[in-house]
Amino acid sequence: MLDALVRQILPAGIHLRLESLEIPLDVLASDHFLSLTSRSWPLSATVQLWDVIFTEGQPALFASFLALLQIYLPEVNNGEEPEVCGSIPGAVVDCVEPIDIFRQAIRKGVAEDFAYVLQRVRELTKRMPQALIDKLRAGAS
Repeated sequence: MLDALVRQILPAGIHLRLESLEIPLDVLASDHFLSLTSRSWPLSATVQLWDVIFTEGQPALFASFLALLQIYLPEVNNGEEPEVCGSIPGAVVDCVEPIDIFRQAIRKGVAEDFAYVLQRVRELTKRMPQALIDKLRAGAS
């Protein structure tokens, strides 16, 4: 279901980047959905996101992860080996794995400019009605 949302809601380049980086979507999403960001985000950002999720429901939950993919997923250089260090804001220079870069960039980005992340969540939530989630969920079972 999450893969279908990525394909339908985000630009095509995001899904292609995931494939090029060979990163399983469930690995990237597991922490976000299991802890609802409480494990890795600052408390104030977590609480604000939870407010949006309580207000908007499931679309905001999925939109929050899609926003992170759109903002912080590492770039790929012309389909070649991904540049895994310094390719995205907030990346730690000595990192090796794209998954680590993604997680580090999220922590730094959310801490430094959560307003932008929240803006993207709200924009994506508007493009993801509950009916779409229900339809995808029914097709996945």
